[in-house]
Amino acid sequence: MKACVVFSVLGAAVAPAFASVVARQSKGNLPPVTVRGNAFFAGDERFYVRGVAYQPGGAADAADPLLDLEGLKRDVENFKSLGINTIRIYTIDNSQNHDEGMKMLDDAGIYLALDANTPDYSLNRENEDTLHRSYNDVYLQSVFATIDAFADYNNLLLFFSGNEVINARNNTNAAPYIKAVTRDMKQYISNRHNRVIPVGYSAADVAENIESQALYFNCGTDDERSDFFAFNDYSWCDPSSFTESGWDAKVRTYSDYSKPIFLSEFGCITNQRNWGEIEALYSTNMTGVYSGGLVYEYTVEPNGYGLVEVSSNGDIEPNADFERLAEAYKATANPRGDGGFRENGEASECPAESDEWHVEGTSLPAIPANAVKFMDEGAGEGPGLEGDGSHFAGEPSESTATPGSGNPTRSPTPGSTGSAGNNEGAAAGLDVPLRFVGMIAASALFGAVPDAQTFPSLPRLFFRSTTYYPAMDDARKGDAALSASKPEEAIEHYTKALSVNPAAVKYYIGRATAYQRTSKYAESLSDAELAVVFAKKRGSRELIKDAQFRRAVALFHLGKYADAEYLLKIVKGLDEKDKMLPIWEAKVATKLKDVPHDDEKRNITIKETPDVDMPSTPAPAAPPTASQPASTPVQAPKPVAPTPKDKIKTDWYQSPEVVTLTIMAKGIPNDKLSVEFEERSVSVSFPIVGSSSEYSYSADPLYEKIDPSQSKFRVTPTKLEITMRKATTGLKWHDLEHPDGHVTTTQAPDATLAARTTKDTAPAYPTSSKSGAKNWDKVVVNDLDDKDEIEGDETSHFFKQLYSGATPEQQRAMMKSYQESGGTVLSTDWSNVGNKTVVPEPPEGMEAKRYSG
Repeated sequence: MKACVVFSVLGAAVAPAFASVVARQSKGNLPPVTVRGNAFFAGDERFYVRGVAYQPGGAADAADPLLDLEGLKRDVENFKSLGINTIRIYTIDNSQNHDEGMKMLDDAGIYLALDANTPDYSLNRENEDTLHRSYNDVYLQSVFATIDAFADYNNLLLFFSGNEVINARNNTNAAPYIKAVTRDMKQYISNRHNRVIPVGYSAADVAENIESQALYFNCGTDDERSDFFAFNDYSWCDPSSFTESGWDAKVRTYSDYSKPIFLSEFGCITNQRNWGEIEALYSTNMTGVYSGGLVYEYTVEPNGYGLVEVSSNGDIEPNADFERLAEAYKATANPRGDGGFRENGEASECPAESDEWHVEGTSLPAIPANAVKFMDEGAGEGPGLEGDGSHFAGEPSESTATPGSGNPTRSPTPGSTGSAGNNEGAAAGLDVPLRFVGMIAASALFGAVPDAQTFPSLPRLFFRSTTYYPAMDDARKGDAALSASKPEEAIEHYTKALSVNPAAVKYYIGRATAYQRTSKYAESLSDAELAVVFAKKRGSRELIKDAQFRRAVALFHLGKYADAEYLLKIVKGLDEKDKMLPIWEAKVATKLKDVPHDDEKRNITIKETPDVDMPSTPAPAAPPTASQPASTPVQAPKPVAPTPKDKIKTDWYQSPEVVTLTIMAKGIPNDKLSVEFEERSVSVSFPIVGSSSEYSYSADPLYEKIDPSQSKFRVTPTKLEITMRKATTGLKWHDLEHPDGHVTTTQAPDATLAARTTKDTAPAYPTSSKSGAKNWDKVVVNDLDDKDEIEGDETSHFFKQLYSGATPEQQRAMMKSYQESGGTVLSTDWSNVGNKTVVPEPPEGMEAKRYSG
């Protein structure tokens, strides 16, 4: 009864304050990104931008991609396949709610770099008069409304105050207006929101003034300086290098820059995009100065860039640039530690006026008088994409600003989004408002765990001694690492989770799986046995089955084939439709068939419920009771029609490092797919959607050993691609499976194959023939007799027959198109093929591959 009285009084006391806080509570699970020195940080971890520009339909379409939930859900899967953490959007509708779209991105681990302008609400650089006229209160109201629409999302990475407004040597007069907008945005965020959101400019890489731009946006008083500087750089055109591209010189140029620098666009399309710049950008050659970049762009638009093609019915098909970029990102990890960032740095010296920099002095236009009220009252609802525009609306600035006038003029609104920046000062000055004391007490009484996410307006220091239970979070990280084929990382996370909750069955099953993928079968068996015991205590049929299955796999690898067979029968009794069961039954039967009937290896040495030493279990903590608001369900995109079982095809090819197995099947259900890697085998199973049949595939034994911990797979709408890391780099496989089922004797790697690495650039264009790069202008008809230049006598004879009366130019076109396209294109038009590389055009339903051997 006393408790009820306390709750009632407490509730009455804190209700008004609580309501004011939750109205502006931060949204999302990702940690907000902050600026420290010349780098970004997510918490205490260095953050590198690894992303793409995302504006389906292009800039002219001016549509908000975050409101197309079906399209966004489709594309998020590709973002995850690329391995990116950021997208850049140029245009959004600031009159709409973006909770669902931002939650989709947050759930996928994706941050948003957002342009605050739209085509109709922006600076007009046409001439001096239009530039000054467009910097007005109507324009700033739209910019501030965009800030309000997105400031509460933790996964909002940053705002761009402008994009390539200066795009030539003769329009640098726009710089003071861009800088004024940056100042105004920073002041509005400081006045209206507790979180410090980075604001900066995205510049065009104009050779004559790009360095001056960088210096200008980092000079002056703190309120005038950008929080970062970004520029759009297309100077690396493959084949290139860190030095050939001039990137080494740019690193030296900006080595003393005190703010984060990153590429707001990159990805030259002059030649084939092999993405060699990815390795350079995230290497320590650059990370002391640069913080990553954004590839331009996601969808193929009329300008010719793009990673995916969008069909008229909305279907997406990744192109070769997408595939190569995904491989480049996967092959390139961020540097360990802080990447060599600089903690401190001074403001830059403002550049002097010159022929290339038409900015006199350092003064900025003052904020338009009619926009000052927004700092106290807020901007209100934005005009969206249907507004009348701002270029000739409202009232422009009428005076020059005083340096420092952009500093905050009021305290932030109560209950704004989570704080970023340095809130970890001395405890002696800590002042916790009374309303928060009541809220925290209420949380404790109701079993909730107070933290910086729940109470974002409290200094972080307050929560240093707050205890919470991270087991579920570590387990989720373990699951993610296992899915990403990072078993060592998964083991680390599962171990942390089990240290908190040592009776969690799923954690043991997950760690047992990870141990198997690192060939630690004894450890896997120990975890699987504990999982069986705990699963039986819980009475969960599904968990018992999964635990016994893991136990069977571990015993198989330990040579206990009879024990494995015994457990697989138990698994079958629990679920005879388990998709991996037939594969492992066959594996065990193959091993046992060569064991004599009187051999002790056929003896069963285990019991259904193992005898194990149980770990001590700490007293369970009261789980948080604060419920999370349910998100609105998103309509799933129309699924791809699955390929019938009898139509599924397989193919394989290799490089010096990996063997790639492709299963050509549409509509593979990712959530029901099982791929198991072993040292000498790979097994695949998935149901055929819309039917009762199951597809199973096993390559056992493989031609040579693989590294299961470094092998992975991915699902696209049309296929399953399995990449197996060779245990011996450079060793040439003559088939996917060994013909006699025995382990081969490891030989020295093939000299030719071993010499090639994934870092090699493509062969010199326009040919990769044995004789090297070919000068096609010197090819004459006699070359048709060279077996090394074409594919042998029959092909030569074919061409001679076909073009016996053709001109030398037609013959050159024929040979060049046929050879460069891998035999998929044949042209006699030299004007069309002579000045470019002819790309393969395989028949519909097939794809071009470069095979080894």
